[in-house]
Amino acid sequence: MKNTRMIAGAGILLSLFLAGCQSSLVPSSETPSSETPSSVVTTSTVSTTSVPPSSEVTSQTTSEEPIPGVPDLFISEYIEGPSTNKVVELYNPTGDTVDLSLYTMKLFTNGRALENPLASKTLSGTLAAGETFVFYNFDGTIDTALQTVVNAIPDARKWKGVYADSGSTLIASFNGDDALALFKGEAIIDVFGVIGQDPGDFWSLTFANGGGKTQDVVMTRIPSVDTPSVGSINLGGTDFPNAFDPLEWSVVTYAAVPATHTVGTHTID
Repeated sequence: MKNTRMIAGAGILLSLFLAGCQSSLVPSSETPSSETPSSVVTTSTVSTTSVPPSSEVTSQTTSEEPIPGVPDLFISEYIEGPSTNKVVELYNPTGDTVDLSLYTMKLFTNGRALENPLASKTLSGTLAAGETFVFYNFDGTIDTALQTVVNAIPDARKWKGVYADSGSTLIASFNGDDALALFKGEAIIDVFGVIGQDPGDFWSLTFANGGGKTQDVVMTRIPSVDTPSVGSINLGGTDFPNAFDPLEWSVVTYAAVPATHTVGTHTID
């Protein structure tokens, strides 16, 4: 009996040993839920991240974000005349027709902060290369010479922004101490004046053709400028990060402007 039990026990041990050897030789087709091979991790990451090829990234960036130093729509003329004779002009310096729906003009009165404009107007339609778009306001005392020039501009290339009929789009209802900004999408790309500062009645600065102010004037972007710009300016010891460069502008008093205004056209080098 004793020998029989020993033999039976040995047989059992031998069976277990052989079964273990067989299981170790057969590859498993399943991955335990608690263990994930590195190749599976890599495949999962790529499929869920959905990173586009580098060429696609470049295309998305250039089409949606403005690029500093590259010609784009910019503020080309500013007229701050007596009463409500106000005009601000945009110019397309590119060689292509631009989609105006990408652009928004905003007005910042009395030192308003960047996030708190008084008025905002998103444009529509298109603007051909070399053409201008004009915001104007002729309520009150009308300068007939200026009115004649603006009236000749096609309706698709102008916007009358006044308190009487435009509500929160009254872009051309500014004074000499108010700032204007052009946005492309959410990005600010061009500025006239200094956002966030109220200078009193006007900014008195040195411009491309000498000293001047931003009240009762006609100001034109000098011909060498073909790109929008936003810079920092120090006034009274304070830095303002969203400002124009006065050296990019020439200035003449409104009374000195010839009878024929140039609003509606612009020239670059």
